Order: sequence, then structure tokens, then C-alpha cells
Amino acid sequence: MNHCAWCATAALLLCFAPLTACHSQTIDRFADSERSEIQGDVARAMVTPSCPDGARFGPGCGLLANLMGADRFREDFRREYCGGEDEGACQALFERMFQANLRKRYYAANYDRVNLDCDARPRSCDAPSDYELRLVDSHNEEVRARGIDRELAVIDRQREAQANHKRRQWEVVGEVAYVLHDGPKCRSYPSVFGGVTNTICTEGGK
Repeated sequence: MNHCAWCATAALLLCFAPLTACHSQTIDRFADSERSEIQGDVARAMVTPSCPDGARFGPGCGLLANLMGADRFREDFRREYCGGEDEGACQALFERMFQANLRKRYYAANYDRVNLDCDARPRSCDAPSDYELRLVDSHNEEVRARGIDRELAVIDRQREAQANHKRRQWEVVGEVAYVLHDGPKCRSYPSVFGGVTNTICTEGGK
């Protein structure tokens, strides 16, 4: 490559560099945005046993056992849902509702593992609040694990996008150098008859 060709190549690469850097930054910014969204989802899905403002219960805080176990709540439940039911039937209905609400609130918890742990240590989960605290831990653990998996997937996509971007950069550099160099220029084409590749070379500048 003569001096003029080198100058042209260098000038083109200097113009090209800011564009490639901008695209690389765009990839990183998009990944950072995705990760921030995931972290927000994780934070909103977590549950704490107590509420920061001293309230008994709220979105993402407090225990259902404390809310639904209160005398006022139980009285309201009997009056609204039990009617002529006897105490045993009313209690069974209450427990079904309690379990259903646990399932909705701690949707990520591993109930089989929590129940097995409770069975392995008799009387350790007799109190509804003790059982629920185990669900809180299981739920939060799974929420964090899912968040980590999602973030790792974002990182993998980010790395792949950056690798593809760098590969394309070098392809462009190679194409520019090929066009500007003074030697013979060769291209390979598949033969129309199949099984053979034809290579055609031209002298520089032709």
C-alpha cells in the first residue's frame, strides 16, 4: 500500500472510530437499563416480615398471619363467610383462605421444601407466623436467584453484542484495506457447475 493509500485508510478509520465507540456505548447503556429494570423487579417482589412505618401489613411487608389472626379480622370473617356453619367448618374455610393468600403472596416460595423442613422438625412450624417466616425466606431466596439469572442473561447478550460489533469493525477495516491496497485483488465465486470455486484476480487500480 502506498503512502496515499495509508493516509486514506487512516483518515477513514479516524472518522469511523467515533461511530463505533458510540454503538459500543449504546450496547452498554441498553444492558445497564435492562439490569436496572431487573433489580427494580426484584426489589418490588421481596417481602419483609415487618413494615418500616410500624403498620401491621402492607404491600411487600408484614405477615398475613398477624393480619388475619387478629381477633377483629376473625370476627369479621365469621360474620361475612360462615353464616350457619359450625365452628369446625368455619375454621376449615378460614384455613383454606389463609393458605390461598399465602400462595398468592409468596408465589416464588418452594412449598414442598418448606413443608418438608417443618415435618423434619416437629412443632417448629406450629404457629402460623413461624410457617410464614419460612415462606418469606424461601420466596426471597428464589426471587433473588431469578433476578441473578436474568442479569446473567443480560450480561451474556451484552458480551455477544460487543463481540459481534468488534468483529464487524475488523471486517470493515479489512474491506477498506483491501480496496485501497495496490496489489492484485482477488475474489472467489462458486462455480455454476457446482463443487468448484472460481477465483478471479485483477491488478491494483483495475
